[in-house]
Amino acid sequence: WFIEDLGSTNGTQVNDVRITRQALNDGDLLRCGTTVVKFLPSHSIEATYHVEVYRMSITDGLTGVHNKRYLLDVLDRDIGMAARLGNQLSLIMIDIDHFKKINDTYGHLAGDQALKEMCRRIEPRLRSTDVLARYGGEEFAVVLPATPREGAMQVAETLRATIEAEPF
Repeated sequence: WFIEDLGSTNGTQVNDVRITRQALNDGDLLRCGTTVVKFLPSHSIEATYHVEVYRMSITDGLTGVHNKRYLLDVLDRDIGMAARLGNQLSLIMIDIDHFKKINDTYGHLAGDQALKEMCRRIEPRLRSTDVLARYGGEEFAVVLPATPREGAMQVAETLRATIEAEPF
């Protein structure tokens, strides 16, 4: 990888040395104006570490689906984009009926298994552009970009039937 300054006003620096063109090495600090970035090739262990930390920060540890933090970021981005482009966006909220009874009767490990199993059944029914996230406790959300109300109702019914089809 190389970086080249094509005559910028503020110049480009690699490791605090102004350059016109230079090969980049793992860990080099690039400064363009007031912005500083660290160059990490995708195969470097530090890049792998940062990717894993990010993945952990947006994933629910129990179910493996996205967490509320990620959901809110997606909604913020997608609602704004849908409004600008005039696209439709749907949101399905899922709440497991009588979930407290599962925990009280069979214990929290059984409740955890029920949450994981529900997500395992739902995920294959969604498009790659859809987002399934745990909102909290036994509440989940599904963001459906470019989906009108009628389509969201069909998806919601498919998910409900999938969950109901076989006892946990």
